[in-house]
Amino acid sequence: YPTQSTWDPPDDPSMLTRSFARWMSTAVQSQREWFYFVDLQGRLFLEDVQPKNIATSLKAEKFLNFFFRHVERNSTGQHAAYPWVSRCMGEMNYIQASDRPIVFHDLSSGPPYKLVYGASLSIPFFPGSIVLGANGRMYHPVVGREDLGLGLLRSSLAIQLSAGIKEQPSTSGKFSLCFDNEFYDIHVETRIEHSKQSRL
Repeated sequence: YPTQSTWDPPDDPSMLTRSFARWMSTAVQSQREWFYFVDLQGRLFLEDVQPKNIATSLKAEKFLNFFFRHVERNSTGQHAAYPWVSRCMGEMNYIQASDRPIVFHDLSSGPPYKLVYGASLSIPFFPGSIVLGANGRMYHPVVGREDLGLGLLRSSLAIQLSAGIKEQPSTSGKFSLCFDNEFYDIHVETRIEHSKQSRL
């Protein structure tokens, strides 16, 4: 939160509104801003870091879980090139992504099965909710966070699941997924919203 953490109200009641507005303006200006990038594997980087690889990605479990737990759409009116933010106390973290800010990198053993993102955050996995994008990537809703829409499945996880995907006979462009000895219809979506600065 802002370094000027307390508001000292004036003695003159007529000055209350102006005094509070001035304090709020100072508080907003003092907020620290950071800029991050999420790649297709779900790895998180400070935007300016080069090269971006596993060695330079951020790895602290507690930080990653906090960061991704608080991802939301950027409604601040600031830095429109960054479609997502993660608020952290007195800091605002602005996010760009290669595709989606939430990337599922693992599928836990089950049942119940769970998709894992961040360091160790998870959501329930619903095989029938898998979405195939026209870009060849695989997605799943971020369950419990409808505001985030779809999360991306990391390529290695998508390859693992794609072994069970078959095109339905006598149909055009319709697919089913065999998972845990059950068959599920899956949706093909040609218009998936991506980050405004998507680096495909």
